Amino acid sequence: MWLYRSFKEFSSEAAGVEVAKPIKICPGRRNIPHSNIGDRPPVIVAKPGEIPPNYPRLEGRHRQRLPRVFGRKRGRLLADGTGSEKDFQENLDAWFVPWRVGVDRAMVITVKPGTVFVLDVTCWPTLQDKRVHGEAGRSRDRILRRAAKVLSAAPHAFATEPSIGAAYDRMEKVWGKKDLDADDDPQGDLLVKQARQLKGVLEDLGARPRAVLRTEHRMLKLQTVRRTDAKTLRWLSAQPGRNTAERAGARQRIKATKRYETVATLENRVLRAFVALTAREAKNWLSNLDADAVKKERIEAHQLRARRIESILRARGVTEARHPVQPNFPLRFDPRYREIWRAWLELRARSFAAELEWMWQHRTFMELLGLRAAMKLHQAAHVQTGDAGSLAHAPVLGTKSPPNQGHYLAAGVRCTFGTMCNGSLRLIEYRTSDVAAAKTDLSQEDDLLGVVATAGPHPVIWWDAQKIDIDSEGAVGELPWTRGHAWDARLERWAKIVISCDD
Repeated sequence: MWLYRSFKEFSSEAAGVEVAKPIKICPGRRNIPHSNIGDRPPVIVAKPGEIPPNYPRLEGRHRQRLPRVFGRKRGRLLADGTGSEKDFQENLDAWFVPWRVGVDRAMVITVKPGTVFVLDVTCWPTLQDKRVHGEAGRSRDRILRRAAKVLSAAPHAFATEPSIGAAYDRMEKVWGKKDLDADDDPQGDLLVKQARQLKGVLEDLGARPRAVLRTEHRMLKLQTVRRTDAKTLRWLSAQPGRNTAERAGARQRIKATKRYETVATLENRVLRAFVALTAREAKNWLSNLDADAVKKERIEAHQLRARRIESILRARGVTEARHPVQPNFPLRFDPRYREIWRAWLELRARSFAAELEWMWQHRTFMELLGLRAAMKLHQAAHVQTGDAGSLAHAPVLGTKSPPNQGHYLAAGVRCTFGTMCNGSLRLIEYRTSDVAAAKTDLSQEDDLLGVVATAGPHPVIWWDAQKIDIDSEGAVGELPWTRGHAWDARLERWAKIVISCDD
């Protein structure tokens, strides 16, 4: 079992570049400091059967199974660290490690029973980190949202257009739409909407949170006792004396009921959880240097109201509610708390979805690259053979329900292209590696570990292997839509090699 320091090292070595030796993992509990794994998520690699089913698992609030890296065959990976250039044919399995979310300082991964990785992730970039801002002022999370929109549009395009060519033309327009992510700010829009809708409710709850009367038993002076119950009578009967005064003792105190007012209720715990989450999300959003001035003013005021209510509830001993929460009567029917309950669920869902998108961005960008390669291959085939480029095309189906772990196309992209070579028809099989392929096509010889897409015996496509200088390898950079990115240029050269008659 090995741990590659980053996916870039993993894909680069798989594509034939010499990199640092991976970390050998021994059985048992192990703490892995940041200095050993770099500033990006590593990749877990193991031989088949070394890690049991349903493992490895991410522990904590996002507990789930880790997704596999596309393919199984070892290819050029030298995970045993021998440094030999021998073409190993032994199969391997690999799993993605998620990106850091929130302010987590450690990531716990159970590889198998008795073997736990504790990764130090303090130096990994987060969704709100300034280090993730890319070129041309476009941040990584905005590119990720744009990628998700393109992938989400693919199933509808291939299902509704009258021809495959028309579907590819439509996807080309979606890909090049410059304003696709210009006004895309779901978190800011939600905060502004809640600031507008809940302004009066929050001001009212900050001044008059719902309070209830509760009863507790205390040692009270005998003359101040106003009511007794069975517990008080049992306490009195256990004390020595002939009457109540003697049983009260020298201090003349007995254990009796005392009613008091409190705001430490479930609905106020939900209120504190909501305002605390609002304050955190507003702080993260306000850290964006490109924030809209009008939005910024409204969200700042919303954040101040949330902080004031949070400090009031903290001072009165109200703790935060922890999900899941079964709503009580006030949360369901009180007009004020009903709005808070709905807003809390909505904000939690948006925050959770953003974290999942960030965690599994590797799979999103790999899937986007596979789709883009199919688009470039279709263009090259259409230019060479006219309208007879695509002979068959498998349907592109969207995933059924979130969280999809960065996987938007359930069936991937599979198609057959026909080109005319020396007067005869030449067929090219193209497919992207996906979850279905990883489950059903493990026996195929070209299903290399880490390969994004293949076209028969032709060069394969690698993602995030920037050190590759051979054009025929089809390796591209990490992010699209940035200044100087290598996606389109390298894919166009790759498509021409695949379509050409020179094999």
